[in-house]
Amino acid sequence: MLSAVMTMPSSIKMPANIHIIGAINIDETTHYLSPKILDRAHIMRFESPLLSDWDEILAEVSEYEFDDISKPLIFNIDALGYRANYPKFDRENPFCKLFIELNKEFFHKLGIEFGMRTIRQGLNYLDLFQDVNSDNEMAINNFLLHKVLPKLTFDGNKHVGEQTKLELIERVFVERLKQQLPNHENYSEIFSSIHALENVVRNAKANDGIVNFWS
Repeated sequence: MLSAVMTMPSSIKMPANIHIIGAINIDETTHYLSPKILDRAHIMRFESPLLSDWDEILAEVSEYEFDDISKPLIFNIDALGYRANYPKFDRENPFCKLFIELNKEFFHKLGIEFGMRTIRQGLNYLDLFQDVNSDNEMAINNFLLHKVLPKLTFDGNKHVGEQTKLELIERVFVERLKQQLPNHENYSEIFSSIHALENVVRNAKANDGIVNFWS
């Protein structure tokens, strides 16, 4: 053990050409992702590709005007973006204000861990998203879906004041997000934070009030 400690570096520098992307299957035989991982990663859910609408996928891909979609896609490392520190927290920033409010009104009451690191990740995501799409509302929708909703794993029967956690989600949180995302009905269901949250509520009601994003 002493030899390992002496030869193993205390830190490892990640070069600019290293990006970690992973895929996992979640079912009753697997463990859920820990809060530490959720704090550091963007989570994206996908339907089984074998059950997808391939005509719709091919039609969407064709819009990118690739010469031959059957060939491997090769691109320069620069296309993955520049590795830099997250933007600084600015309490006057509209995004920061929004998530401070959501944290106070909902996340903290629901027992969802949500801190400065996550908000700064959101600011970084906003910057990257705006490079390809100016729809700020969609960026917020995506951030909720990637960073907040995956943390919804708790007993919805527990009370927060005079209402249960599940009631807080269904009666207040969903409506609050609908006000924040007035164009949510235009989003595909699989990429809609509102649809995902409503689905969480339906599943919880059918599962004795147990709230679980992954179910």
